[in-house]
Amino acid sequence: TNPLASALVDRNVHFISPTLPGWGNTSSVPPHVSFHEQLYQDISVLLSHLHPDDDELELYISGGSFGTVPAQILYAAPYEKFPAGRHIRGMLLLAPFSPFRVHKEYAKCLSWANYIAVGPLSRILSFKLGARLGKLVMKNKVDTRERAEAFLKDFVLKNMSPAEQELYEKWKAAKCIKDGEEMKQMADGIYRSVEKGWDGYMA
Repeated sequence: TNPLASALVDRNVHFISPTLPGWGNTSSVPPHVSFHEQLYQDISVLLSHLHPDDDELELYISGGSFGTVPAQILYAAPYEKFPAGRHIRGMLLLAPFSPFRVHKEYAKCLSWANYIAVGPLSRILSFKLGARLGKLVMKNKVDTRERAEAFLKDFVLKNMSPAEQELYEKWKAAKCIKDGEEMKQMADGIYRSVEKGWDGYMA
């Protein structure tokens, strides 16, 4: 795990990074339950366990990439479904997936691969064609830690501009991160996320 930033430590922040349903070792969403309903239940139980009867609780919801979807679901959840929503004070999204209903022209800036995965056609077809194709493409790229690391290096490092590369190197130096260490950690997370199944991704 990565150490918390000093700004969070100084403010006595309790950082919680839950594994979502169907990822890693967690149970999959039951067939008769929707993803958002399961998410409401899981996070409610987790918060009740970690902070029982805490009326002073302040929640800040965050997520990156795929994680921005459940972050937005929780942020907008009705209080009767997710009572802890009353304690939410803010949300931070990194590389977000915006809700299609409020970003109607989102497909105009998608690559062909992303267009097939999450474009308008993927929302019309009921058997999750985009997700199934994504799984098919990704499965053999992340089925070992070594392949996951090679995929990550190819996907992230090769696509960096010189300016991004410079910022990346400065960030590693400031955090005293050995070369390649962060890629190994991220690759391990990717590998373990789908090691036992792809139900979470499909959900």
